Amino acid sequence: MNRAELKSQAKGILSANYWPIIGATVLVMAILAAVASVPGIGSIALYFIIPVSLGLTLYIVGLIDGGKPSITDIFTNAFDGRYYLRRVGGYAWMMLFTFLWSLLFAIPGIVKAYSYALTPYILAKYPEVQAKEALKVSMKIMDGKKAELFVLQLSFIGWAMLAGITFGLLGIFFVIPYMTITYTLWFKRTMESAIETGLFSYTPVE
Repeated sequence: MNRAELKSQAKGILSANYWPIIGATVLVMAILAAVASVPGIGSIALYFIIPVSLGLTLYIVGLIDGGKPSITDIFTNAFDGRYYLRRVGGYAWMMLFTFLWSLLFAIPGIVKAYSYALTPYILAKYPEVQAKEALKVSMKIMDGKKAELFVLQLSFIGWAMLAGITFGLLGIFFVIPYMTITYTLWFKRTMESAIETGLFSYTPVE
């Protein structure tokens, strides 16, 4: 599937599930903004922001797969006690390693950010994978895929500019959901391809 087909599929999913996706996106954005604005909360906010963000990813995946997930599923998945600390820890390791690489100069930090790009999706979709292992898997699969993701992100520059012109309204009601679905589709396709080619093996625990 090329970039145009990927974005076309994302538009179709958004069109078919417009209000559920908009409702979920706005709700999550509002909650995360409220948590982040609490005075003195600092890094503690990450213990809420990270799992809820991953919960939204799983909600989008459910819609992509043709399901009818509930808004409450976002928070049920986010705070699943079996995987909560693993997901937060994995995300935290990703942020730490990206920051440390950035200290060497901007370019190594950017390269590593793309190497770790699959980590949040792995933590959300394949929760039995250990935190540090998720980073290793992401680096392995993203080898040769960084440019593809970069170009995909670059293709949204025009939409981002239009969102700015409309004071963020177009962003909330179209651009952000459209981008989120497109990236999730790309992550999903990339991981499924890695499984098919034997680059990543996964056996869910019942």
